[in-house]
Amino acid sequence: LVLVVGPPGIGKSALLDELAEPVIARRGFLARGKFEDESAEPFSAIATAVGSIVDQLLTEAPLTLDRWRMRLELALAGFAPVIVELVPRLRALLGELEAGPKPAPAEARTQVMLAFGRLLAALARPEHPLVLAIDNLQWADGASIELIDKLLADQGAALLVVATARTVESGGDAARVAEL
Repeated sequence: LVLVVGPPGIGKSALLDELAEPVIARRGFLARGKFEDESAEPFSAIATAVGSIVDQLLTEAPLTLDRWRMRLELALAGFAPVIVELVPRLRALLGELEAGPKPAPAEARTQVMLAFGRLLAALARPEHPLVLAIDNLQWADGASIELIDKLLADQGAALLVVATARTVESGGDAARVAEL
């Protein structure tokens, strides 16, 4: 985890933009997401980031795309409908999926965590490292923070999370960022 903290306007997001070239040069994925404000939906920035990876995969040659599709289908197994609900762009890669029964809220959160973990583990490989770049971490919900913690604990060296956080702003105080 790399956390870039500072007041608005000093170039934190611009720094994330600079990651694209070196990541792509190493055949990696740069997945960008952003928490918009304190009322952001749970997992919103991570779902947006995963959607950007899907867009990158959809530019691949048909044979390569088929390999990725198979890898992701295997990794997600019964969790595909859960993740497709949060990342609709995955339908373009995985096709239409039959929705399962609606789980209870606590079980749904666990399934989402497992689904994101499996999906990112399938994507973050030594031959295709993954940089998950998240803006405005100060506005992240508790579930997203928990997911990022879990990803960092579970993933190997092929995943790097780079996040930005504001320290001087209403709703973005230094104490909250320090907790992250």
